[in-house]
Amino acid sequence: MSICRSARNLVRNGSTEPMQEYDLLTTANRFDILEALITDDHLKDNPLRADLARPPPTNLNPLEGQFRTRSLIFCNCIGHFLTLHDNEASSAVEIDETLARCRSLLDEIENRDVLYSMAIGRHLGQRLSDFHPRNRPENSSDERNANTKLIVAQRFIEDESKDKGTTQVVKRLCGMVHRLWELKNLLLPRA
Repeated sequence: MSICRSARNLVRNGSTEPMQEYDLLTTANRFDILEALITDDHLKDNPLRADLARPPPTNLNPLEGQFRTRSLIFCNCIGHFLTLHDNEASSAVEIDETLARCRSLLDEIENRDVLYSMAIGRHLGQRLSDFHPRNRPENSSDERNANTKLIVAQRFIEDESKDKGTTQVVKRLCGMVHRLWELKNLLLPRA
């Protein structure tokens, strides 16, 4: 899966400088973000920050360009989220604002919904020590409520892992994340 990382070191015949292929470099940087999100790791720096400054391919029609831009901005927000630490009080507002920006960029695209739900689970799951997915209230609908956000994210990941995911990759990824959340709830002591 990490073969896209080799794109950073590709060189053209007779050149010693790495190729600056926009799509290859962006894919490698997005992979770093995905890996950190899945493994519950933090990033020292957001690898997509430089990609926002790099000019995109010029052969795109306007709709394609808009889609790419929103996709890149969404991934950049997830990358920024992964540079922030929950244990720092100064980061709490910035994390919430970053996740709100991610939510505004979902555009009903399944892959983004999955990544956003994983980020919500990661952020809120460790903050709500009394939360357990088996004891979730059914009638909460306040989108600003942290419990509600976590319930929606966990239900979405669970549903995608079972039968709602449209691709095997989404189903398997959501299945791994769902299983990890279940194991954490079983193994981690409650406060």
